[in-house]
Amino acid sequence: MKHPITLSDDELKAYSNEHIKYEYGMLLWSAGILASLHYYPNDTSIHHVLINDMLTAFTMHTRYLIDFLYSRSENRDMKTDIVIEDFLDESILEKYRPPISALLEEARQKANKQASHLTTERVDFQKRGKAWDFIAIANEIRKVMTVILPHIPDSKFSDELRQSFVQGVCNVPYLNISTITADDGTKIGISVSLVKKN
Repeated sequence: MKHPITLSDDELKAYSNEHIKYEYGMLLWSAGILASLHYYPNDTSIHHVLINDMLTAFTMHTRYLIDFLYSRSENRDMKTDIVIEDFLDESILEKYRPPISALLEEARQKANKQASHLTTERVDFQKRGKAWDFIAIANEIRKVMTVILPHIPDSKFSDELRQSFVQGVCNVPYLNISTITADDGTKIGISVSLVKKN
């Protein structure tokens, strides 16, 4: 059952401008960086740690946004969660929100079982392969949001944030990666220069 909205329209607008904007921006950047990192074969442990840390960030932002869009419709939200139903009546969402896709359901499950918790199911995901389609997942979340956005009142959602979803195509940035070595030749780190392609 839907909990009472505790935030005013102005508070929801401020919340979305800060928190939803942040989650979406981080989702796009982490997806793009991960896609780019896979073009740079490197067997150093530092490179491996960088990929895994970015994967952790990507899975968390993915999970937050999927839960924002679908948790209440599945009776999974907590009473303090901010979800899409705080911005739109359920009747409108029933009409316009697409059902959760197989891609997003799998991404949420993998984020929960492979990245967020120490479970035996983590091993099952490893056996099946750890491939994540970063760009497709980010674009699928964007697609759901752009279907819903026209129905969210301006009083709850800024035009600037609306445009970030409409125009926020996930690009793969160019990464310039080089190994940092100590005077004795020991590899001690990597240098990453990031350039966003237009």
